[in-house]
Amino acid sequence: MQFARSSDLWTPVAAVFVTVAIVKAMGDAPERTRIQLLGAMGLTATLLLWSVRFFMAWLVVFSVPAYVATAWMARTRRPTVVRAAPLVPLLWSLGLFGTWWFIATPPQKTAPFQQRAQVEVEAMQWARRHTAVDSTFLVDPSWGEFRMLSRRNSFVTWKEGAAIIWYQPFALPWVQRLRALGVDPLDPRLSYPASLAAASRAFARIDDSRALELARTFGLRYWFVPANKQSALPVAFENAILKALVLSEPRPRMPTASGGTR
Repeated sequence: MQFARSSDLWTPVAAVFVTVAIVKAMGDAPERTRIQLLGAMGLTATLLLWSVRFFMAWLVVFSVPAYVATAWMARTRRPTVVRAAPLVPLLWSLGLFGTWWFIATPPQKTAPFQQRAQVEVEAMQWARRHTAVDSTFLVDPSWGEFRMLSRRNSFVTWKEGAAIIWYQPFALPWVQRLRALGVDPLDPRLSYPASLAAASRAFARIDDSRALELARTFGLRYWFVPANKQSALPVAFENAILKALVLSEPRPRMPTASGGTR
């Protein structure tokens, strides 16, 4: 599930506001009409820019009939029709978006939720069962499933950047950590998925000295690398394609008042 897709609802919602502004301008005094129409044009331009970003510019053009129909309904004298007028652009835009999605989306040949390779699952299960809960792993930024399936912290992955949708301050440390790997997610020359590929290439260039430097700076405990990567660091886990290298010793546990440790 991609929570970011909920922002696509901006399209029909913006269509409603544009239509209301246009209808209001049609009924206002002449001296206010220009201001109202300029506001409507501004909202339309915003909608157009947003749509172009998601390859939906055609939606603005095809929404014109909805604007006209809404304006005609709003100028009638029947209260029921007037109250229903704002629903026209909303339902029209949703219908157009659904039609476009049905046409543009190819049939799924595989399940939406792909089963991970057994060697990856094995590595994540090892991390979950044999490492401390507070361990942080340096992993390939494209390994977005690591945190969820291992229940351990990852230094940074590309997918984790989606957290800025519900917690904007997270953007700063996310960008800082990707830059520490050697790639700038704000580089205007990079766009997804090229940006993700660049992050993976930067991760692949990390050597022992750089990994240890990151471990000292960010408190990293392990480093997952391809099994054939040359390294002088001790190996904590290894299978056919992956191995976990030890970057630092675990922190000493502090005794608690009850006699346990923390």
